[in-house]
Amino acid sequence: MVYQGTVKNGTVVLEPGAEIPEGTKVRVEMPGLGIGEESFQSVLREPTFDDAIEKLYLLYKVNRGIRQADAGLTVSHEEARERLKKWLE
Repeated sequence: MVYQGTVKNGTVVLEPGAEIPEGTKVRVEMPGLGIGEESFQSVLREPTFDDAIEKLYLLYKVNRGIRQADAGLTVSHEEARERLKKWLE
């Protein structure tokens, strides 16, 4: 059975109507971030040199895209759909 609730002042407050017998063992999980548990744990570990390089490369690509958009080097929504079709077929 799954109940939902929120944390208030360090205590889990369940949704109205949730009745759990006193002494019942429960497990509280944080909602996912859209990534698997292993990926979530990797976010918590110490970053590596490879992590830093990967982030720098991502920032480079984002910056390059912004410069291209500022220069008017964009494509229409329809053209983007057509390009994606080729990749997804």
